[in-house]
Formats: sequence, structure tokens, C-alpha cells
Amino acid sequence: MTNLFNTCIWPCLLIACSLMTGALLVDRGLTPLTFALMLVTCLILAKLVSVILRSRFLVTNALKALANNDRLLGLSFDQETHVYYENIREKFHKTRSDNYAQNQLLKEIISNIDSGIIVANEQLQVIHNNTASNRLLGKDLIQINLSDVRELKDLITSIPSASKSLLSLNKNERREILSVSVHIIYLQGYKHYLISLQSITKELNFKENQAYKRLVRVLTHEISNSILPLQSMSDTCLRIIGEMNLGCNQSTADLTSALQAISRRSTHLNEFVKQYSKISRLPAPQFRRVNICQLVQDVITLYNNEFKTKNIALEYNNRINTYWLMTDPAQLEQVLINLIVNAIEAVEQSSNKQLISISITIKSSTNLILDIIDSGQGVEDSSREQIFVPFFTTKPNGSGIGLALAKQIMINLGGDLVLLDNVKLRSNQGAGFRIIF
Repeated sequence: MTNLFNTCIWPCLLIACSLMTGALLVDRGLTPLTFALMLVTCLILAKLVSVILRSRFLVTNALKALANNDRLLGLSFDQETHVYYENIREKFHKTRSDNYAQNQLLKEIISNIDSGIIVANEQLQVIHNNTASNRLLGKDLIQINLSDVRELKDLITSIPSASKSLLSLNKNERREILSVSVHIIYLQGYKHYLISLQSITKELNFKENQAYKRLVRVLTHEISNSILPLQSMSDTCLRIIGEMNLGCNQSTADLTSALQAISRRSTHLNEFVKQYSKISRLPAPQFRRVNICQLVQDVITLYNNEFKTKNIALEYNNRINTYWLMTDPAQLEQVLINLIVNAIEAVEQSSNKQLISISITIKSSTNLILDIIDSGQGVEDSSREQIFVPFFTTKPNGSGIGLALAKQIMINLGGDLVLLDNVKLRSNQGAGFRIIF
């Protein structure tokens, strides 16, 4: 309708008005020649108006078609104009497609990287974040205010822009160390925070374990080099005393007793060093597909008779029949055996009801949790930080090897072993350990 008005009706109205005006002027004495010139002028003017309006119509519709990536259907442009238009349309289409592809690629990269990305406004309201940030912080951040995450809020507002800091969080009783980087950016003139999070827990654990291994190698080497000659010399002296037949006087008896004590202690130290060296010489895991639920049940079966003999009650809570993982079954069994033996020893020394609780739960689509909790005396607060340190033990005759070895095995298997917080345990229970896959 607009096209018809612009190209036909408007020029016709202009001509009609011109004719009526000319007739009126002729009636008042205007010469026919002057009227003819005026009429020609009006016709030319009408044609110019028609051309201008049509050009405007064509350009407007061409731009609309270009915006919608449409062809010039129904628009009467010449061939050369059509060619130029199609070239421009193709370039716009390619640019738009490239931008869309790059945008999708960027979204996929941000969505799938292990580092957490958070964009928050000046009021710390999250306006965008990726899946990794939810996983690292243990909560869904979309539409949340970072002021509710106290540790993160304090860190964001305290560190300078483009600098890094460390953030320690507890997730499922597991300490998570995050490297946090904060950048101040401006979007449409408004201040925003670009926050990146990266877990460095595995790297720190690896460095710590490597340091332990180096320490163990040095200690075992130096101690062994000192013990073996000492044991050899004490055994030689005992043999010589026996061959010399010095009689049964007090001095000979004291000397023999001292040499025997040296030999015996040297033997025990040598055995201790051999046990401790296992931490630095763990074999590489032989991963295969294992039903964790069945493996736990098999280990429990090994101790059923001991539970009955020692009158220890066992609570086994597992609503999962099957859960398959890639792990080393032999090494994982060793960890379970160590924890169950520790639990048995703990409840035997306690005056509380002798109870061991074993439970398997799924915390998320990627986390399986196995808890072993006893009703023993528990772990004192002063000992909690050192419970997995080699040589440290709370047992009178302990070596400090078992838990350190178990944690090392779990780290090698891609999981972790942590000590449960006392507040997570029921009042009649002592110590709890959590295996995290």
C-alpha cells in the first residue's frame, strides 16, 4: 500500500492539483504557453518525486532484506545492483556466521574448562558463571550474590586487580585449595569483576608427597647405612664372646645383655625402616573396572568372624547395589583393611558400645563417598592436623605408617582419604575416616 501511494497516487495528486491550479490561472488571464510550461514543470516535478520516493522505497526494503539475510525478491533492481547486493549480503552472512561460530566456541571452551569463571557486577551479583565454578565452590552460583560466600567476598574486595591469592575451602571434609584471580573490567561503562578459580589441591598434594618420598629415601638410606654395620658388629661380638668362653661372671653377662639389646634394637629399627620405605616405593596402580560395592562387601566378609568373636556391632549402610570405578582393587583393599583394623583396635580400647559403621553414598554424579566410623576414643584436636603425617601415631605401639600409606594409595588412585570432623559424628562415636573417589 505504501509503495502504491509513493509511486502512483502521490504523483497523480500532484499533477491533478497542478491542472486545477493552471485552469484557475488561465481563467484569470494566464496565457496558454505559460500554462503549458507550468504543466511540464509540474510533470517533471512529479516524476522526480516519484523517482525519489521509489528509490527510498527500494533502498529501505533492500536494507530490511539485508538485515534479515533475504534475497531481493520482488524488488526491481538492475542486474549490476543485484550482484553488488548479493556480494554484500554474502559478506554480512559470512561475518555473522563466523561471529556466531566464535561465540559458540568461546561458550563451549568456558563451559568445559577446569578453571572456574565468574562475572559479577559491582554489587557482587553473579551475572555469568561456568560449570567449573559451581563444582569448585560446591554451590550453584547463578543469580547468587557473592557476598553470601564470605571467604570469596573478603578476597575479592581485598586483593588488587589482576593479582592472585589462595582460598581454602572444606568440601565433604576435604580441604580444597583454590588459586583465585580477580580482574576489574568495564562492560557498557559499568564496573564488573572477572574472577577465575583454579584448584591446585592435587598439585600441592603431589609436591607434598614428592617431598615425603625424598625425605624417606634419604632417611632410609642413612639409617640403614648406620644400622646394618651396628647390627653386624654386635652379632660378631656376641659370637666372639661365646667362642672365648669367658665364664659366667657378672661383667660377661652385662656385656652379653648389652650386645643382645643392641642387636635386637637394630633388627627392629631395620624392620621399621623397611616398612616406612613402602611409602616411597608404592607400585604403580593397575587400574581396571571394579564394582566398589562388591569389593567393600568382600572386605567386610573377611572380618565378620572377628566382629562376632570380639562382640563388635557392624552397621553397613549401602543402598547402591552396583557402582563401577576404574581403580586398583588390591591397593584399595589394603586401604579398607587398614581402616577397619584401626577401627577394631579403637573400639576394643573404648568403654563405649563397640560399634563400627560403614556407609556408601553418592554425593554427586562424580563423587562416591565411603565412610568408616568407630565408637572409640576419637582423635584429639591437637592430633588432627598430623594424623596422616608419616611417623606420627596415637597408638602406644604404632609405627605411624598405616594411615600415611593409605592416604598415599588413595591419592595415587585419583581419590583422597580424609579425617571426618568431630561435629559430623554422633555423640557415641569416636573417629571417622572418609574415602573419596
